[in-house]
Amino acid sequence: NSIKDYPDDSQDYREAVRMIYLQTLKTLSDSGKINWQPYKTPTQYTYEVRSTDFRTFTNHFLRVRYGNFSATADLCDEMKRLQTEIEKGGME
Repeated sequence: NSIKDYPDDSQDYREAVRMIYLQTLKTLSDSGKINWQPYKTPTQYTYEVRSTDFRTFTNHFLRVRYGNFSATADLCDEMKRLQTEIEKGGME
């Protein structure tokens, strides 16, 4: 299923971006690649993962969550693509 199947509602896309990000943090934590702590900021996790894909992924999340950027179907698809690369260990 593509994220593009979601209803055309920017709030749904914002929530999808948030959920994709949080799912990825959980996967990284479960595999021991990050030390998840509730007080840590997204930027702090970029120091642990040290990958271009993860930095781009985090920047997309931060822009949508805190920078008033619109979340779109295309951005959600890009987040899913980056999530797959990060979870595969594509730490480029």
